Amino acid sequence: MDPALDEQSGVGSLQHEDKAEKATNREHAVYCNISIALRVVEVDLVAFRCWKSYLNTVYDEHGDGRVATVSWVDSITEGEK
Repeated sequence: MDPALDEQSGVGSLQHEDKAEKATNREHAVYCNISIALRVVEVDLVAFRCWKSYLNTVYDEHGDGRVATVSWVDSITEGEK
């Protein structure tokens, strides 16, 4: 065989491997970004649940688990009228 053809085929296969590696890296990056986004959402949900639980205990005026209306929200909305 012609050595020039061998070199070309070798370069071509290296380029193909390089493209495959870049595609794999891109897929891995997308997977990592999705994974991070899901973890952020999960942390936000946990924080929201904690905040909601905190508000429920702070505004439990009756002491029996019933949450009264939040008076400061009413005062803010009345002030806007």
